[in-house]
Amino acid sequence: GKYSMVLIMGIALFRAGKMKPAIGPLIYFALLLPSAFLTIAETDFANAKNRLSMDLSGPLALAACAMFFERVKLQNHELLRLLVWFVAPLCGAVLVCAHGISSASELSLGRSSNAAMSGGFGPNQVSAALGLGALISFLCVVNPRMPKFLKAALLGAIAVFAVQSALTFSRCGLYYAALSIVCATVMLMRDLRTAAQTIGEIGRAHV
Repeated sequence: GKYSMVLIMGIALFRAGKMKPAIGPLIYFALLLPSAFLTIAETDFANAKNRLSMDLSGPLALAACAMFFERVKLQNHELLRLLVWFVAPLCGAVLVCAHGISSASELSLGRSSNAAMSGGFGPNQVSAALGLGALISFLCVVNPRMPKFLKAALLGAIAVFAVQSALTFSRCGLYYAALSIVCATVMLMRDLRTAAQTIGEIGRAHV
């Protein structure tokens, strides 16, 4: 899947005629490469290939996506529509987790991440995806173009995503979501007018 994403982003850049490399993503990936030489030096080729493929394919996909989306210009309504499209499949992930919990014959809770509470999938990945859902729902809520009835639903979605993320006992999703929301809020409140508008949108969603 990650290599497919790199291929798709490369084709999209080529078709758009925007193959000039972006410096930021290239530096990000280049800084990871010295560790590859250490891995190759310490183990045999087959094992090194598998380890490098597992560890570097994700960052490579991120770099390719960053190079493509850095050149994408969206109108406000296009961005809002894109964010809403993200929420639906993430709600599906919540339902999968809830079904896994309800159908489990035995649940053992502790202080470590729990696959049973994440629908049988990796707790770290599920927690991060649900944290992303909370962040996207927040960005939709503070958007003035979002209809009022959807804002109320998305506020509830933020709580559901956060609770289900916490139930995986993998805290990374909540940490990522909280930090991202704080950063987004700082960006939205760079001037008094935007700050007042953001607070107003959240307040109207509560009513």
